[in-house]
Amino acid sequence: MKIVSADSFHFKDYLRAGDHIICGQCTAEPLTLTQKLVAEREEISGCTLFLGALYSDTFKAEQSDHLSFYSYGGIGQAAALAKAGVLDQLPQQYSAFSQAFYDGSLRADCVLLQLSQHPESGQLNLGLCNDYTALAARRARVVIAEINTDVPYSYGADLPADINIDLFVEARHPPVELSTPQLSAVEWQIGQLASTLIPDRSTIQVGVGGIPHAVLGNLKNHCDIGIHSGVVIDAMLDLIEQGVITIAPIEAKFCKELLTRIGFDPATFPDLDDRNNWPHAKQLFATRFVEKTADEWCALLEGTDACFAPVLNMAEAADHPHNQHRGTFITVDGITQPAPSPRFSRTKTAQPTPPEAAGNSTYQVLSHWGFSDNKIKNLEAAGAIGKTKK
Repeated sequence: MKIVSADSFHFKDYLRAGDHIICGQCTAEPLTLTQKLVAEREEISGCTLFLGALYSDTFKAEQSDHLSFYSYGGIGQAAALAKAGVLDQLPQQYSAFSQAFYDGSLRADCVLLQLSQHPESGQLNLGLCNDYTALAARRARVVIAEINTDVPYSYGADLPADINIDLFVEARHPPVELSTPQLSAVEWQIGQLASTLIPDRSTIQVGVGGIPHAVLGNLKNHCDIGIHSGVVIDAMLDLIEQGVITIAPIEAKFCKELLTRIGFDPATFPDLDDRNNWPHAKQLFATRFVEKTADEWCALLEGTDACFAPVLNMAEAADHPHNQHRGTFITVDGITQPAPSPRFSRTKTAQPTPPEAAGNSTYQVLSHWGFSDNKIKNLEAAGAIGKTKK
């Protein structure tokens, strides 16, 4: 495989008038190629570029003097092109693009890719984005690939063997990075509220921008969250490192832990994935749990991966170390009660206050309703209301 410098070729030698050019989107934009393309646009006048989510400053409205732009949406920097009126919008669902490029209903005469290589085998890899560009490349007349040593090798994203690369070009730039947005107070509050609507073990669809970052930033106390997204953003990495996002169900592990700790052999215990075994398993559990007190089971199982928690009454719940650590209960005017929820990391929830003593606001309320002082005194004298305070 011969890799050439960007100075050693010209796009006019590979493109024809009216060609449709597809380039990698988001962090997979091949910057060396796209920057060269717009610099040589006068030589390839009349070509059309399909842009996806755009996070570089490569493409500008003034380049429409020789190039045409279209996309599935004005995402990222593409919004400026749309605002300037030089970005045509394609009214088609994103999920349909791969098939449309593959069957030719969307033209792809030239595809510009950013690739990485396996450090040992040299296997070419799509790196940061495995999407419609690969299928477009299968039908393209010309495929030019930028080899970028800063792009990671991504398992499951090897370049398909039936894609023929016409030219390999050495990258001059590191890949595009998505900067973490500065969240406004409103975005953070939206994220706080949205996070309360997401139960543990949910799979959520995540896009880009401030609100997705805010939502993910408020999921740090969740567990077993699944993510479906076209891009891995910083807030997502934080959750992965904290163990909030998991990549496989682990209930079987928990079940094995419980069975082992309470004295059963997981290999011979009735298969709990079969509902027909549940009545028998229920009886086995019931027989085993009456053998010890609740305190004994707590000593044996709490703090393990057995997914165990005792059933407590209100007084016991308030004194439980877990609830005390999380501030689940508060005492207001001598009354123990659940703390206000949801509770956020930044926005502090106001504490409830005890009710007013009888008569504290009677005078103010009656005055607001139009009662004169004499009428209020008459009501007091008749015993209709308690003694009021001004």
